[in-house]
Amino acid sequence: MNGEAKNEKVVLFVDDDEISNFVSVKTLEDARIADRILSVTGAREALDLIKEGINGNGPIPDLIFLDINMPIMSGWDFLEEYKEIKDQVGKKIYIIILTSSVYKHDKAKAATYEDVDDYTLKPLDISDLIVFKRKYLS
Repeated sequence: MNGEAKNEKVVLFVDDDEISNFVSVKTLEDARIADRILSVTGAREALDLIKEGINGNGPIPDLIFLDINMPIMSGWDFLEEYKEIKDQVGKKIYIIILTSSVYKHDKAKAATYEDVDDYTLKPLDISDLIVFKRKYLS
């Protein structure tokens, strides 16, 4: 089953800011909402990880926290490329934009992507995670 235990909940953080990733992973560990927590510092790495999972060479995340403002490949670019492979995934991956952007146009743009399930601001807190667990990982 794609190298993951049955019913294992996998969360992936995609953020070029390693400190932000570290804090988010630690918060997620403290909230105990996932069995496995992965983090990458680039959107390309995230797509590669999903493709490896499709090929049976690793887990496919159940939930992705995606930063939108990243160099080389933005979160928006990730969403465009994800559209091309999502039918091969075999399950719904919930995607939450996790950003420090307070611009209304970013939130409005996120709402135009059918693959974006939620939008939240950094830093994550445990109460946010409990809500996301109930909505997306139950």
